[in-house]
Amino acid sequence: MSAKKIGIVFNTGLGDGLMLLPLIQALKVEGYKVSIIISSKYMSSDVLSSFDSYGEIMEIGTRLIDIVRFSIARFRKFDYFLVSFTSSSLTWIAAASWMSKFVITNRKKWYLRLFPTLLFQDFSSIEHVTVQNIRLAKRFLSEDNVFLKKDINVLTYIGYRQDDVTISPIDGVDLYQNPCFVVQVSAANNQVKYKNWKIENWIIFFRLVNELLPKASIILLGDANETCYADTIMDANLKNISSRVGQTTLSDVSATLAKSTLYIGLDSGLMQLAAFLGKPTFTIWGPTEPAECGYQIIDASRHRDICLRLPCHPCKSNISPNKTRYNHPSKWPDVACINNIEPLYVFEEFMLFYNQLFPKK
Repeated sequence: MSAKKIGIVFNTGLGDGLMLLPLIQALKVEGYKVSIIISSKYMSSDVLSSFDSYGEIMEIGTRLIDIVRFSIARFRKFDYFLVSFTSSSLTWIAAASWMSKFVITNRKKWYLRLFPTLLFQDFSSIEHVTVQNIRLAKRFLSEDNVFLKKDINVLTYIGYRQDDVTISPIDGVDLYQNPCFVVQVSAANNQVKYKNWKIENWIIFFRLVNELLPKASIILLGDANETCYADTIMDANLKNISSRVGQTTLSDVSATLAKSTLYIGLDSGLMQLAAFLGKPTFTIWGPTEPAECGYQIIDASRHRDICLRLPCHPCKSNISPNKTRYNHPSKWPDVACINNIEPLYVFEEFMLFYNQLFPKK
């Protein structure tokens, strides 16, 4: 089955959006013309254009009126529109149905079956989200497409033009100094608090880093919602640490990550961005499933996931949530899966990972 023009919407957070890049690249190697529609305050055309050229990128507002105006002017412009699990809001399914001949999604909600041009792709419980997204285009891809290979490392096929990045020192810290750790201490811009590790744990972790890696610099990143955490950390009299929380654009964040040694943090969009920029990631996981969105499962030599894997884990999952204890992690009184992760354990695991990446000569 062939398609002349394919549309894909980025209407989610940064991480979910970035995990669509392998899908777009898989279509690109087949020669399809792909149009990206960005309708999210967490994604920008500047960030996407830093990767390999994917064709047309259109950026619109997030209000319903913005989506309606955009769609009305593009009746049947696309042959197919691919809508991922996390992008499949009723609004965007309706918009995609108007703008294309057929819509493919992997979210099988009953109300979506009301759209006669909707085609459903199977959703597997054992595959990474990037692979799930690639499967949206399975009917368009040849059998020898590299993105259909088993156990593919999708990160090696995403081209980032690092040579285009120019940055300057931040708060007196030389970003070219090695090692330089970029850290985000809350998840989803502090909008999903049940993913957060306690700030006092972060402070203990940073003190241990100061002691064992005295030349390492630490740069805190995040948006304005996270300044309270950054202020607490900056008041702790730690060494070689600076904060740009609430002071950067997404392009600034990309540039800083691109010149860093590695990323340390939680299940967040910045972790995804670091991975797609080719940076090692060290990620602390709570109620979500590392196998769905983390990268140790894809490349254990460059990515490390810390997860307690309690009997009730993962209670937050798009694919197969474990509801033996609570239906949603926001209902937990303790969020034990992340609150019980000790800072000394995290530091020991981090040093094992760091020494694996950079063996002592």
